[in-house]
Amino acid sequence: MTDQITETLLVVYDSPAIRETLCLLDNYLCCNIINIDNPDETVPVIKSENPDMVLLCAMISKTRAYEVCYEIKYDHNFPNLPVVILALQDTPDTRRMAIEAGADGIWEISISKDDLVFRLRSLLQAKRLLKGKENYAEITQEKITEALSEHCELIQNLSNRLEQCERMLQDIASNFQDHDSNP
Repeated sequence: MTDQITETLLVVYDSPAIRETLCLLDNYLCCNIINIDNPDETVPVIKSENPDMVLLCAMISKTRAYEVCYEIKYDHNFPNLPVVILALQDTPDTRRMAIEAGADGIWEISISKDDLVFRLRSLLQAKRLLKGKENYAEITQEKITEALSEHCELIQNLSNRLEQCERMLQDIASNFQDHDSNP
């Protein structure tokens, strides 16, 4: 049984040298990979392709990856979209900038291929599980709304019937009063 490819990974790199290394991911990950080499195209591509994860490489333009990460993480249109930054070095400064930008991780570019694939698969799996919980919550909310609507309709029907009964009782009481006053 083969797995269906359902996830999409957006890889944004600003160094042609890095492109060859990252293209090898196609052979190891069971997901669609979209490669772009211009960080300024990231948000429009996210809007059009709806990836499950973004991998930003911070090689030449060291601050641009963090700026793009910030744009993604603080945009309400992309809730729960994991963003990881690949940096030349994982230093206190790069970690601080990644945290401030909202990154879900910062990994050194020297990370082994196996480690990179393992971490990416883990984040994609976590995203898949989160998406499943969101779908469950959505379905549950829909069911609750339907049930409430049905109950409100039943209550309205009961209320209408009670009003009918009250009118009938008033008519009966009125008839008895009329009958008692006219012997």
